[in-house]
Amino acid sequence: MGNTKSKGGKNKAAPIKEKTYTFVAFNIRLHPHDKPNTYQNFFNFLQSSNLFRKTGYKYNVIGINEQIYQPYKDDENAFLGSFIRYTEIFDAKWYNTQKKDVEDEDISSLIKVPNHLKLDGTTFDFIFLTKPHILIVQIDNDDTGTTSNTLEKYFRSIFDNADFKDKFKSGEITALTHSEGIKALLNNPRLKSIEYIIRRPNSDLFGTSIEKDVLDDMEESCSDEYKFGMNAQPGKFLNLNSKTKAIGEIAAENGEVNAQVLNENLSKFQPISTKDLPIQEPIKLPIGIDKNSKWKAILTKFKPKIRLLNQ
Repeated sequence: MGNTKSKGGKNKAAPIKEKTYTFVAFNIRLHPHDKPNTYQNFFNFLQSSNLFRKTGYKYNVIGINEQIYQPYKDDENAFLGSFIRYTEIFDAKWYNTQKKDVEDEDISSLIKVPNHLKLDGTTFDFIFLTKPHILIVQIDNDDTGTTSNTLEKYFRSIFDNADFKDKFKSGEITALTHSEGIKALLNNPRLKSIEYIIRRPNSDLFGTSIEKDVLDDMEESCSDEYKFGMNAQPGKFLNLNSKTKAIGEIAAENGEVNAQVLNENLSKFQPISTKDLPIQEPIKLPIGIDKNSKWKAILTKFKPKIRLLNQ
């Protein structure tokens, strides 16, 4: 059925239909995380706590509830899941046509909807790698999409939640940028100033002595945040050494890098921040691909782009 016949009489395979989807990536750090299965327990907490966050669009909320996590067969330290977004009907404004006015009575007492049914519900698949606690999310599906910023705000609201703090103490999330993009920024010949902000990395990610030195310094100082900045001398540009560049890569993965760069026209300085440059990777996938094959293809694409996946 999938073959076509060429002029020479030989069967020719029909082209595989593909569709492009967009993926983003985050570094999630929990403190402390010395207990086994800390990150799996964190996602179990998200699933059971029913903590949802408003997306900012109408009455949409996003979170994780009753979806079942699936093991990823190519890596025992990874699992698959999905976020769900839906319309919270009880937050919406209702109009009583009989009274010709907005009705203030308790809508939840009038409308009975089973908890497992969600209005305008849609899901966004993810893979979470417990080592090195990287979350990769597909932010669009065949019908609609969400944003990296929406997901980042969701996790920040979780980290501020009292129940989360009671069980896990504290957490951080950083939207990752392309490692090559970070290197290009740190090597920019027209770099006028740069600032690093590092928010408590996890020691299990460290592949170099420089990274360990930064964490040791923060732990010894009881510091939650490390800031480091440099400004070029008048009439000159920064020329960062290898150690300073290495610290910049740590900042991009565990906080942010902010810089001022002279633009290509040499007319003005342009602000650049890694927090405004999250990875948004378009990846073309065959229609109907199974989940394990799908995520294998995605990880293959992401591995060269995220330094943490190569440590």
